[in-house]
Amino acid sequence: MALRNRSAELDNGSTNNLKLGLQLALKERDSVLRENAAAVQQRESALRQYSEMKHERDRAIANLSLCRRNYPTEEESIISPRRMGMPKSITLLPNGTKRLASRKT
Repeated sequence: MALRNRSAELDNGSTNNLKLGLQLALKERDSVLRENAAAVQQRESALRQYSEMKHERDRAIANLSLCRRNYPTEEESIISPRRMGMPKSITLLPNGTKRLASRKT
């Protein structure tokens, strides 16, 4: 009978050790899953931020390109004054006054 009790105690001790080991493994797994979830959230946040910054950059580049098209360079404005709204020619009248040549529209 004493041997049987001793065997039962050993079985209970082994069972308790297995239970504790399983609980520890489950806690470790839960901890790893939480860390992975946090890493995924950080990654998604970084991707969102990257996407927003890329969109801003693309918008700024488009605006700069538009500005370049709307405003001639200094060299272009010297070569073609018509782009700046300058008259084609100025006529000097006999009385010394100047008259702008009229444009037909």
